[in-house]
Amino acid sequence: YPKWFRLVVIYFSKFIRSINKVTSPLLKKIIPSQSLNVTTKNTFIALLATSFTVPFILGLDDFAGYVPLFNVVNVFGFGIGVFVGHMILNILLYISPKKTIAAVKNPIISFAGSIAFMILAGWGIIEAIKLLSGHHG
Repeated sequence: YPKWFRLVVIYFSKFIRSINKVTSPLLKKIIPSQSLNVTTKNTFIALLATSFTVPFILGLDDFAGYVPLFNVVNVFGFGIGVFVGHMILNILLYISPKKTIAAVKNPIISFAGSIAFMILAGWGIIEAIKLLSGHHG
């Protein structure tokens, strides 16, 4: 990758690490382990509870992440967009899992997605502050 791209990624990573240092005390209580290694086997009840909570949490993530866009698009359009986006991703995963995974893991696509979600997060925080302070018009 070009040097300018690597520098942007390095500075962006430093910025994200500084944010993680600030939010880490709170996130450690919500997310106990950030490791991807499996350390314990779950019981049936634990797996059942996870199967009911994870889709709900992922749905909240989709909803909360795009709340700032509700000034631009309506909720119905948002719902259709999320549904179609997930449907296309699932179709591509079934057609060619290796190519789809390679595309999703592409550093440029991952970096662009990270930037987009950071912008949406900032926009969402600004909109929430406007709503809470009564300055939303």
